[in-house]
Amino acid sequence: MSKRLTFGKNQAVATPDSAWRKRKDAWEHLGYVLSEISSEHQDGPGRKEHELEAGRLLGLLASIEPYWANPGLDYFNEVSGLMSSGHYADAMRLVYQANQSFRTITQYVDLEGHEGIQAETDEPGTSTPGGTKPYVPMVEILLLDNGPADEIARFTEELAAQRQRTDPFHYNFIVVPSVEDALAAVLINPSIQGVVLTARFELATRRRLSSTLHKFIVNRTAGYFESTRQIQRLLDLEEILDKLHPQIPVYLMAGVALESIAHEITGRFRRIFSRNDGMDLHLSIIAEVIERYHTPFFNALQKHAKRPGGVFHAMPISRAGSVQNSPWARDLVDFYGKNLLLAETSATSGGLDSLLDPQSSIKKAHELAARAFGSHRTYFVTNGTSTANKIVHQSILAPGDIVLVDRNCHKSHHYSLVLAGAHVSYLEAYPLNEHSMYGAVPLRDIKARLLQLRREGLLHKVKMVTLTNCTFDGIIYDPRRVMEECLAIKPDLVFLWDEAWFAFASFHPVYRQPHRDERCQGAGRRDGNAGIPAAPCPASQGPASAWHQRPA
Repeated sequence: MSKRLTFGKNQAVATPDSAWRKRKDAWEHLGYVLSEISSEHQDGPGRKEHELEAGRLLGLLASIEPYWANPGLDYFNEVSGLMSSGHYADAMRLVYQANQSFRTITQYVDLEGHEGIQAETDEPGTSTPGGTKPYVPMVEILLLDNGPADEIARFTEELAAQRQRTDPFHYNFIVVPSVEDALAAVLINPSIQGVVLTARFELATRRRLSSTLHKFIVNRTAGYFESTRQIQRLLDLEEILDKLHPQIPVYLMAGVALESIAHEITGRFRRIFSRNDGMDLHLSIIAEVIERYHTPFFNALQKHAKRPGGVFHAMPISRAGSVQNSPWARDLVDFYGKNLLLAETSATSGGLDSLLDPQSSIKKAHELAARAFGSHRTYFVTNGTSTANKIVHQSILAPGDIVLVDRNCHKSHHYSLVLAGAHVSYLEAYPLNEHSMYGAVPLRDIKARLLQLRREGLLHKVKMVTLTNCTFDGIIYDPRRVMEECLAIKPDLVFLWDEAWFAFASFHPVYRQPHRDERCQGAGRRDGNAGIPAAPCPASQGPASAWHQRPA
């Protein structure tokens, strides 16, 4: 288990705000530097230079690792101790194993209960009959507790003892003592899948945070924690966490009789436990992760691929039969794999679902994707973002309708408007000459064009405003303001927000706006030919948006 935070504000390096990438790069570079130090050819000034670089990297990691459960502070301290004692080769092997685990994105734990990073070996007993290692994915849970260290260790060990061999996920705790540490952790660590709060915590961190990270936390906590009652402070923290990451469940470990505070906390936390409810907390954490991991369409596709069957109405669909037994095309099976070919189907074959009239697995996937993106409706498109744009424009527009379009929009919009027979009124983005790029379309220009069309008696023909948010260069609109001021001129406007480069925004606490779920938005993401719809929203009919989360 990871130890609690022990470093104070005398740490050499402040915890950075963009820590995820810096952390990965620092571990990788540390491995390279240690290999150079361990080389037989290292001597003199070159070795000294590499030792100084290793110390710098260790200082950076010391500012970040306390906010990660894996590989954990114990593991990091072991690396640091080996380096301090001059055992660079042993430290290099540990760093190599850590980097191997980072490449798999998630940490793994032995089913026998041995935690930590395991060496990549092929010793007997390390593999299952199917050839895979007996590890399960590991997630991280944040625990806010400033109680005695031995008591916290005992609590986390008791929860670890609840693990079962059948659990599809395991977890480790990140233990932090203060509100600011908790907020820093959820901001910089994307691996956190749950938060457990106790009533034992401080408000301010004892660590050094970067000025940007600290300023962001101070701004988010402004107006909160003014009460001296600890229960009110817990409610304040829950509200802040919900705004930052609404998808992360927050549990409360109450230190008093639940009946005495039930009227204040009901409906605010995912679940509430007493100190003796370790098993219930463990089961809740596992169940919550399993629920978010649920992929109905992919699960249905897996079952479909295992089901025997023949296809007689669509001859090209052979489910690998035509290539598996072919003397000329058999290498296609080796290249693509059997599962891809066995999953072949058609809309009329049955067994899965229909994109045109979803009733089962695709419908459930639509609902989960809509929930993930905070939209009212989500639809999948399999022909690329460009075709998704064509679907939207041609379903909304009639020949002769006027559309206000950013001239710098993606070319698929131009094609779509030609096919729809619409009349295009292009809007010009402002130039950013010092950066050699263009910004967004000024709101005053959009309103001026609408007012000009009204003076010309053509406002009734204006059907849609199409804008790119964010732009290809990263300029972001304020959609609510744009829509409110344009709707004041023409209340039945349809807004198409092409968010092909901004679909991640709903999952990032900096870019997620408080009103994001209350506005209309279309979104897309370019991912080869995996299409994502950029769907319209008639603002006068209430918010709705179409997003794509590729089921996988």
